Amino acid sequence: MAKLFTAAKSYGHAIGRDFDYGDMTGTVGLWIISGGPIVVHNMGFIVKTLMAGTNTLQFTFTVYGGAATDLCTATDTDAAAVGQLFTVTGVAGDALTKVTAVGGPSILSTDTNHMPFLLSIGHIHAVFSATSTAGAGLAFMEYSPCSHTTKVSVG
Repeated sequence: MAKLFTAAKSYGHAIGRDFDYGDMTGTVGLWIISGGPIVVHNMGFIVKTLMAGTNTLQFTFTVYGGAATDLCTATDTDAAAVGQLFTVTGVAGDALTKVTAVGGPSILSTDTNHMPFLLSIGHIHAVFSATSTAGAGLAFMEYSPCSHTTKVSVG
């Protein structure tokens, strides 16, 4: 029984990073993937306090020794309400999707979802276009490691 519990525990993981308006400018490191690749099941951003200021958000990935690759294109976050959810669809050319119903179901639960996708060792970033004047949020990712040596840390 202990082996089943251990196997179940190692299947899926979630990690987040809190932001306040002072952090939401330029390129910000989110998570470092080391030791092996991961399968990303969900990735996005949820608004915790009302966003203000001209700003857009997108997620990028930089493989070690390589250049940044877009995981989505930028989406406007100005005046986003508390509970507003923005999600990555899994296609680099798609915009970060602003879920239409605040606090409602994510686009990830529809047939337009292209998740999951695979990321090798490297660094995931949030890219903000300008400094926010108010607001706070949480970037999040649900993933599964592909190796017993895989680690994901905030950074």
